[in-house]
Amino acid sequence: MAIVSWIDQLDLVELQFNEVSSVLKVGDADSIQSSTARLQQLSVELLQLSNGLAAEAVRSQSSVLRVQALARSLPVLREVLIRRAAHVETALQIVMPSVEKATYFGQGPYGGGIRQSGSLKPISA
Repeated sequence: MAIVSWIDQLDLVELQFNEVSSVLKVGDADSIQSSTARLQQLSVELLQLSNGLAAEAVRSQSSVLRVQALARSLPVLREVLIRRAAHVETALQIVMPSVEKATYFGQGPYGGGIRQSGSLKPISA
């Protein structure tokens, strides 16, 4: 029973991974966020199920191959997400450029840097 539920959970993780891949092609921010959160949740549940099972139940040849395929594909998916984030950041900088320097720095006693007060006189008794 536990092996079937683990395999079913692995199926759900693979399906969600494919959904994230397809959502990234479309580029809808809300869909990306919800589908990646769901992938993370399903992956954590899969890990929790695998911790409760015997090692031989989780290490069947087909399961190992499927998990290895996911492990090879996850860095690619992560790289696509990083590229998408960089693209959004670049577009944001074009639409709303940041201010180069603050206009108040260095003017007056409150905007300047720390000043030396001079030498300290030795205290003698």
